[in-house]
Amino acid sequence: MGDCQTGRLLMNIDNQGNVSRCTERLDEPVGNILTEDVETIRRRLAHVTATQPCSECWTSCRGFAESMFLPPRMRQYREFFHSVRPH
Repeated sequence: MGDCQTGRLLMNIDNQGNVSRCTERLDEPVGNILTEDVETIRRRLAHVTATQPCSECWTSCRGFAESMFLPPRMRQYREFFHSVRPH
């Protein structure tokens, strides 16, 4: 399993504005969106992703990040349209 791309492709922001690379790393925030510059937080996320590779989980945020990293496949389109259609 390769290194996760969260932190580079997406991030987690909790209800207090704390930013971390994913839900598995909530105890390792890189900043607070309410009190710090967004570009500074983005640079910190990129640094953490580059210097602290991670391949420890298969959470939904990782799956989302990796599925968005590559060109979409027909299966992804089908799953998306199935999930948003009225039942």
